[in-house]
Amino acid sequence: MVGVAYASSPAGLYVLVEEVRLEPQGRAPESISIRGVFMNEASSSDPSPTDAYGPVRGWLKFKLPANKQDLALLEWKDFTNAKDKVVAFGSAHAPIIGRAIKHLVKANPGEVSPIPYPVYHGMYLIRDDSKPAEDLRTFRKKDPAPK
Repeated sequence: MVGVAYASSPAGLYVLVEEVRLEPQGRAPESISIRGVFMNEASSSDPSPTDAYGPVRGWLKFKLPANKQDLALLEWKDFTNAKDKVVAFGSAHAPIIGRAIKHLVKANPGEVSPIPYPVYHGMYLIRDDSKPAEDLRTFRKKDPAPK
């Protein structure tokens, strides 16, 4: 008998991390704000993606999810050490992440509405020679971060 192997679902988001803020400061974090260049999985794998999937520069804010809060906090700690790295996380099949990223990312951190952090199959660094990393770095070169 031959079994069927299923690949894990693709990451929902890629981000070239520029800045990370855990809030509130001085206490156990309840939210994380990330500034960087974001892109949905769809923009990397769809042969005809729309610009709504990114890349897009700005801030995205997450609040602790109802479940797996300990795992979310561990991943948030990893984000604080990921400056100038490309990170994949979430799931392309998650309802909130499946939406166009351009509607979630804002230029001003005060304008961002927090969404539950997507704890699915973890977060991981992406090799610099991968297509998502190259796309995000190319975008950043064309649209450098404000000083």
